[in-house]
Amino acid sequence: AQRKTYEETLECDFSVGVPNLARFRVNAFVQQRGAAAAFRTIPVLDNAPNASGNGDNPEDYQNKDYNWGPSDFDRPHIFVGTWTWRLPFLKGQQNLLGAIAGGWELSGIMRYQSGQPLTISGTTSIGGRRADYIDGVDPYVPEDQRFTLVPGSIMWLNPAAFAVAPEGRRGNSSRGQFRAPAYQVWDISIRKQFPIKGSVRAQLQADLFNIFNQVNYRGPGTNLSAAGFGS
Repeated sequence: AQRKTYEETLECDFSVGVPNLARFRVNAFVQQRGAAAAFRTIPVLDNAPNASGNGDNPEDYQNKDYNWGPSDFDRPHIFVGTWTWRLPFLKGQQNLLGAIAGGWELSGIMRYQSGQPLTISGTTSIGGRRADYIDGVDPYVPEDQRFTLVPGSIMWLNPAAFAVAPEGRRGNSSRGQFRAPAYQVWDISIRKQFPIKGSVRAQLQADLFNIFNQVNYRGPGTNLSAAGFGS
């Protein structure tokens, strides 16, 4: 029954695991028409980040829960969709026009994923420490101000939403509390096979990457005390 559903109809399957530890996954596709889609959310948490360089050496060694948060590679939402379309135009025509213009195939892939987790820090007289987050202030710069808030920079994080923690305590922001810009891209391919002799075929293919010229920004600076914070 599953095989028949797989081959003839739109299939949707999903699995749910342990909250905050396992994955929620959705798959949907029509095999005969070449369409496919996948969505997943995978919360991954730990208390020993690698990207920050401190490994299993947290800021507060007596309270490792203070370092608990999204893993450096955590991406809560990932969507990947693929499709293939065999163009019906002039297909099967046994003439020069059909040989050249018929039998083309168009395919594409779209990917969207959440941005990487960001941990905000600040430099004090006793070294770099987690920064304070000012509750009630939007940590992200509004879209219409990203190019004008700081001339010459594209701002993502709002400097007014953070402050260097006082030396008498640790910052109140949590590890990975904020997110870098999301990533998305569309790629398209067009191809055609030309028969040479017997089972021998030559394939002509053109690949167009990021066809909509989507701008994907890298992660912003996260040290509140450094030049370029938030951009």
